[in-house]
Amino acid sequence: MAPNFYMKRFQLMSSAAALMLGVVMVGCNSSDEQVDVVPEAVKLEGTIQPSLVGVWKSADGTSTLTLKEDGSSITETKVNVRGTEQNNKSEGQWRASESDVRFERKDAGGASSVIKYQYRLPTPKSLELDILGGKKKIIYAKK
Repeated sequence: MAPNFYMKRFQLMSSAAALMLGVVMVGCNSSDEQVDVVPEAVKLEGTIQPSLVGVWKSADGTSTLTLKEDGSSITETKVNVRGTEQNNKSEGQWRASESDVRFERKDAGGASSVIKYQYRLPTPKSLELDILGGKKKIIYAKK
């Protein structure tokens, strides 16, 4: 075989060995190094936006939001589970900024969670909610 064949083979093997060494070295980081894998918790922040106060019904009729002046809220949804329609009602708090609205809910054990949505008011009687990072938009009309 020609010497050129061995030279190319040697270069290829050297490159592969260097790549593997790099992977091993990156994988062996120090235990002092902190890696964040959980996103920052969302807090209930903002104010009561008067333009959002009221009862809002989704365009498809499966969801109703009641946003009260005192910051409390009620969410009622209809869900189809195995052909049976089930109604779900949850109560909590809400706050908003210029671009997002946050809903706080507590589970049966008392642990609270806050969900943050981007919102837009195309008209005073139309509300669009979009989960951050999500692809679904929910359109509501004010009753």
